[in-house]
Amino acid sequence: SAAKDSLDKLGLDIPVIGLAKRFEHIITTKKGPGEVIVLPHSSPALKLLMHVRDEAHRFAVSSHRRRRSARLTHSILDGISGIGEAKKKALINHFGSVEKIGQATMEELCQIEGINKKLGLRILEKFREHGPWNGADKM
Repeated sequence: SAAKDSLDKLGLDIPVIGLAKRFEHIITTKKGPGEVIVLPHSSPALKLLMHVRDEAHRFAVSSHRRRRSARLTHSILDGISGIGEAKKKALINHFGSVEKIGQATMEELCQIEGINKKLGLRILEKFREHGPWNGADKM
């Protein structure tokens, strides 16, 4: 129905079908509630539709995982003015993880070369803005 709504908004009159997962019924997009077509489970046409559906799902899931993985290569540290790659690496090397940086005190942060109280305060504020630290944000 979402695909049909998008096509309607674009003014395109293209036939659309859906494949209901539970009973593998084919639903067409006619005006109104649509027509349900039931094919035998041994039908080659039904098997083809099921394969197309499963491949589309596999593609969507792998694409989502790829985008999520790319997002995880960045961290909360990337959004702090004054933190470049060198200071980011120094912080990670010293504390071991972004999570531990988020739990550090001002004194602990200032032990890192290049981190003064002003930058330490920016780091602490950024972690506070980010909300309760859950460790999901990696380097």
